[in-house]
Amino acid sequence: MLTTDAPVTAAIAYKAARTTVLIVEDESLVAEDLSECLDGLGYRVVGIADTGLEAIQLALVLRPSLVMMDIRLKGEMNGIEAAITIRRQLETSVVFLTAFSDERLLNQAQAAMPCGYLLKPYNERELKAVLHMALHKHRFDLQVRENQQWLHAVLRSMADGVVVCDPLGKVTFLNPAAERMTGFDIAYALGKRATEVLNFFDPSTDSGCHPLEIALNEGRTVLITPGTLLVRKDGSHLPVCDSCAPVFDKHAVLSGAVCIFYDDTGRLNEEQRVLSEERTRQLEIQVAELEKLDRLKDDFVSTVSHELRTPLSNMKLVLGLLQKAQDSEDRSRYMAILQVETEREIKLVNALLDLQNLEGRDDLPREQICLQEWLPPIVAPFRVQAAQNGQILSLDFGEGIPLLKICPILLERALSELLNNACKYTSKEGSILLQSRFVRVQQGEEARLELRLINTCKPIPEAEMVQLFNKFYRVPNNDPWQYGGTGLGLALVKRLVEQMQGEISVEKLGEGRIVFTIELPIVPGAQD
Repeated sequence: MLTTDAPVTAAIAYKAARTTVLIVEDESLVAEDLSECLDGLGYRVVGIADTGLEAIQLALVLRPSLVMMDIRLKGEMNGIEAAITIRRQLETSVVFLTAFSDERLLNQAQAAMPCGYLLKPYNERELKAVLHMALHKHRFDLQVRENQQWLHAVLRSMADGVVVCDPLGKVTFLNPAAERMTGFDIAYALGKRATEVLNFFDPSTDSGCHPLEIALNEGRTVLITPGTLLVRKDGSHLPVCDSCAPVFDKHAVLSGAVCIFYDDTGRLNEEQRVLSEERTRQLEIQVAELEKLDRLKDDFVSTVSHELRTPLSNMKLVLGLLQKAQDSEDRSRYMAILQVETEREIKLVNALLDLQNLEGRDDLPREQICLQEWLPPIVAPFRVQAAQNGQILSLDFGEGIPLLKICPILLERALSELLNNACKYTSKEGSILLQSRFVRVQQGEEARLELRLINTCKPIPEAEMVQLFNKFYRVPNNDPWQYGGTGLGLALVKRLVEQMQGEISVEKLGEGRIVFTIELPIVPGAQD
C-alpha cells in the first residue's frame, strides 16, 4: 500500500521521534505496513487497535500524541464515533484514514474535529505531509486553547465586572464580579439579551440607558458616566462606571461587544465626604465672616454714634455757657467754638453720606481731561494753605502723560482729601510733592497712571500704617497743628479711587517721609 519516497530530513525525524502514535485499523496488513512506515519516519507507534472500543481504551491508557483512525471499523462503533469520544477526554490530534471521499462522509467526520485526512492508497510523501500538518495544527489548537483558558482565567479573576455579548446582543460570557454586581448567575445569563442582565439607569434623565447596545449598534466605545446606576436582579441600585466597546475580528467584522464596569460606591462616598467637608468649611468661613461683619457693624455704629454725639454734646454745652455769658469776649469765644463744632458735625455727616452714595455707583459721568491743565487749579488753594504753614507744595508732571477719560469729580475729591491731610500733618518748613507719571507696561498688560503724594511728617509705626484707610481711624499723637478730623477722610479716598477702578497704597520713604500712591487705569482710546 505504501510506496518509498526520498529519505526524511534530520529535522523532521527529530520532531517525529518525540511523537507517539496509536493506529486504529481493522485490516492487519494495512496496520502493520503503516506502523513500519511511521517507524521509518521517526514516529513511535505505541499500539494498534481494530475496533472503536479498543481504540478508546488504549488511548486513555497510552495517551498518544496522534491517532491514525480508520473510519470503517469492526463492531458497532465506527472511527468517527471513537474519535469523538477520544477528543472529548484527551487533547489528542486525530487523522482519519479512509478509502472513501464522498461529501456526506467527510461532513460526518467534521464532528470529531480531525487534524487531517489521508485517502487510501497513499504514499510516504503524502503520509509525511499529512502528519506534519496534523501535528502543526494540533500544536496551534493547543496554543489557542491555552490562550483562551488563560484569558478566561484573567477575566474570571478581575475585580471589575465583564459581560460579553455576540453580534445579536445575547450574553456569551459573565465573570464572577459581574454575577455578584448584577445578581444574575452565568447559567441564567447565557443566551439572554444583554439588556436583561445589564439594566442601567441614568438619574440625570430619569430614564434607562443601554451603553452595550449602543456600542454594538453604532460600532463605537460608549462611556458609562459617573452616577449611572445598575438595576440589580433584586431591584436595588448600584452606582457603576467605565465603558462598553464593540469587538471586531481581524477582518474588521463585528463579532460582538464587551462591557467592563466597576462598583463606584467608594468614589461617590469619598466625593460626598469631600463635598460635605468643603460645605462645612465654607459654612464655618461664612459664620466667621458674619461674626466679623457683626462686630464691625457694632464698632461702626458705636463709633458713628460717638462721633456724631461728641460735637452735638459740645454744642449743647457751649449754648448753655453762651446763654449765661455776660462778657462779650466770652460770648465771642463761645461762638467760635460753636462754629468749629458745627463745621465738624457737617463734615462728618457729609463724609458719611458721600461714602454711602458711592456704594454701587457705576453711572458717574466720565470726561476727557488733560492732567497738566486740569490739576494746577485744584492744587492752587492748597498752595496758599501750605504757604501759611511755612510748607512748600510743588507739582511734578512726568513725560508722556496721556489724556485721561475719568470722572473728574471723584478725582478732585480724592486729591483734595489727600492734599488737605498733607497740609495738616506736614511739619513746619516741610515739603509736599504731588507727582504724576505714565507707567508703560509690556504688551498685553494694562497701562496706568500713577499719582504720588509725598510729604514729610512725624514717623508712623508700621502697625498704624495698615490702618490708615479704616473708617474713623486717627494716628495717635500725630496732629501737630491740632486740626480736628472725622476719621473718614482716607476711607473716603480709598472708596473714591476704587470707584474709578483704581488702587491706592501708602508706604514710608525712609524716616520722616510718607507717600500715598494712586494707580489709575488708562482707558483705551483716551489718548486718541
